[in-house]
Amino acid sequence: MLCQPFCILFEDFYFLFLFFYDSAGLISITIPASVQYIGSSNFSNAKKLVQIRNLSGLELQNVSYAEEREILTDNSAFSGTITNQNGYVLYEINNKVYVMGYYGDTVTDLSDMPNTVTHIYGEAFEGNQLISGQIVLAEGLQSIGDSAFDECYDIVSVTIPSTFESMGGNAFYGCYRLAQVINKSINFNFTIGDDSWENGCVALYAIEVINAGGQSAGVFEANDDYWIFDYNDTKYLLGIKSKDVTVVNNLPAVDIINSYAFYNYPYLESVVLPEGVTTIKQSAFYECYVLESVDMSNSITNLEYLSFQNCENLTSIKFSSGLTELTSSYFQSCDKINTIVVPNDITSLNEDIFTEYLHTVYYLGSFEEWNEQVYIYGYNGDIAPITNADRYHISFNASNNIEVTDKNGSTVSTDVYKVSYEDNDTTRTATIAFNNNGYVVTISTTI
Repeated sequence: MLCQPFCILFEDFYFLFLFFYDSAGLISITIPASVQYIGSSNFSNAKKLVQIRNLSGLELQNVSYAEEREILTDNSAFSGTITNQNGYVLYEINNKVYVMGYYGDTVTDLSDMPNTVTHIYGEAFEGNQLISGQIVLAEGLQSIGDSAFDECYDIVSVTIPSTFESMGGNAFYGCYRLAQVINKSINFNFTIGDDSWENGCVALYAIEVINAGGQSAGVFEANDDYWIFDYNDTKYLLGIKSKDVTVVNNLPAVDIINSYAFYNYPYLESVVLPEGVTTIKQSAFYECYVLESVDMSNSITNLEYLSFQNCENLTSIKFSSGLTELTSSYFQSCDKINTIVVPNDITSLNEDIFTEYLHTVYYLGSFEEWNEQVYIYGYNGDIAPITNADRYHISFNASNNIEVTDKNGSTVSTDVYKVSYEDNDTTRTATIAFNNNGYVVTISTTI
């Protein structure tokens, strides 16, 4: 973005080609008399450009529409005034106060936005990742413009005041973690999953919607690290508050990893999901580009469509014993998966999940169980990744000691791995570390 939100060009400017083409946040500009040429697309994306002082005498072409715009060709005063308060740029005109955007440098839930604001301008906060948390819009607000909060990923709740009258198209589209909508306005009645333009997609991703007069059943847990929403005794993980996290291995008790919970975490490399998690919802790990390994707890029974889509560096997965089959739809464009751990509860595997990168399958069961229980289907050209990968069957024998066999049923030498045991009153847990790649597998049995 160039010259945002205000721009006064110096007198020695002569030509404007595409200088402002990407300046979607530009609000005010003065073009000096020295300018001799203005390109036809300079301001085609400047949808918040409300004050233009054009002293050049040249025609402005293809200027995008902006509500309440003023254009002057001399040095007279504009009718509207633009101010900056606490990082919020306000535009006051015709007895209306618009917030044009937030230009501060700290995370905000908009609680410090001036309460004189009556309108949120179109695209005011679009893509602004500093807008975060539980947003309570103040009484007196009348409208929200088109795409005003588009792709503000970290809004988890929004409260709409009773004075609210007009919702812009796609106002909240792309607010993937927006789990709760509290609507106090009798002018609207939102419903969960509503993707209509006129309702701003505010409830598109919602878990709970409370319209005027309704009572909330959902509660946000007090947690410094995670956004957790407790609704009807089900706890949803909505996201992590820090974008700098690289390893997640201490998640609090939750039931569901919600859709897009880990989206837009650019440094996340490793995830260990705790016992108690039952569901990983659609697109929960969407575009976790640097994610390399996932360790699923055995409580997971539901893995939804495209839950790991576009995790292009994902190499290692330990699957939950709560799953019974794996289909190709979970891991679209996850082409580098090379190692998987398959519990013996899984009875159906699709070759199409994986590519030629898959080189090792650890099966937590015997050679006989693999042959009798696991059905392999699908077709991946001549690759057949699951069939052709090295496979180790890991199981306890009658003496409750570990035995490892290869894909042909032959016993694997203990030179290949090291095993250690931990016993309690009823359970023996074995930890097996493979020497060739350092991979560690754990398996337990009742004693």
